[in-house]
Amino acid sequence: MSLAAGDLNRKITISKPGATKDASNQVIPAWEPVFSLWAKILGANGMSAVRSAEAGIALAPGKYSFRIRYRLVGIDTSMRVEYQGLTFNIIDVRHDLDRHEYTDLVCETGANDG
Repeated sequence: MSLAAGDLNRKITISKPGATKDASNQVIPAWEPVFSLWAKILGANGMSAVRSAEAGIALAPGKYSFRIRYRLVGIDTSMRVEYQGLTFNIIDVRHDLDRHEYTDLVCETGANDG
């Protein structure tokens, strides 16, 4: 089962931490876009939230996975995903080491401006 081009229907931007300088030449932390690419967004659906609540398990809000074409290098957990004005911190990068078809960027909202 290969990753179909039609599944990759959301444009995301990967950004890395960087810095810029203000008018008084002070260094200010900033996020620098590295590249944009197409992704499929995977997230917990409403029923999994209901089942977790019924079982007394807290479901972490804002957890998503952005599936992209296989990319072994160039993305790490210091980076973040930006999508339609929303920011997601990359907490894990998982590769399809068997077929080399996709890489999943496991993300959450919250820290690091996400």
